[in-house]
Amino acid sequence: MWRLLCLLAALQFAGAAPISSGTQLAYDVTNEIFAIVETSCLETARLLQRVLDDAELLMPPNTQSEILEAFGEFVDLVKQIDMDDSVQLELLATDLDYLSDIFDLKDSAELDSEADRMVMRLLRQHGIDDFEDMLLDRFDAALKRIEGKVESYIGGMSESKLMRKTELLDWFETFKNEKDTLDKLSLLLESDYIF
Repeated sequence: MWRLLCLLAALQFAGAAPISSGTQLAYDVTNEIFAIVETSCLETARLLQRVLDDAELLMPPNTQSEILEAFGEFVDLVKQIDMDDSVQLELLATDLDYLSDIFDLKDSAELDSEADRMVMRLLRQHGIDDFEDMLLDRFDAALKRIEGKVESYIGGMSESKLMRKTELLDWFETFKNEKDTLDKLSLLLESDYIF
């Protein structure tokens, strides 16, 4: 899930709004993706801020925790990020990648320090699993809206254009039938037909 956010931030960093006959579709899809990335980053920062606040109350002063430090850096970046600044977006993508590695450890006993283990307990107490499920539901809803836009775009094509766009039609059929949210998103991001 968190790698997905990293990919989307990288996509936003790349400024992926191509000029083609489907410019409006590409614009709509890109806006939908950017909106979900921005919302997801803001909500992730809010969750992490709650963990940071609790850690400050519960842990001794000057406690060293790489995880706590990473959470703080992410929250600070999201607070001041300019989504049009490619340098900040690149930092966001890097931070999201690091966070995804951390979140993969949330159930692990292999954490280096007691402080890191405490931070991960706080993360679980603040509902990281439910939060991840909620993000997946939101991505699923965004993908359904994108599916509707692509379907509308295809529905507006002339018969001759449909004959020339068989690869797009095949891709869309695969996209439409994919049930797994992350696989569906991968199909969208890897598509040569939308971006």
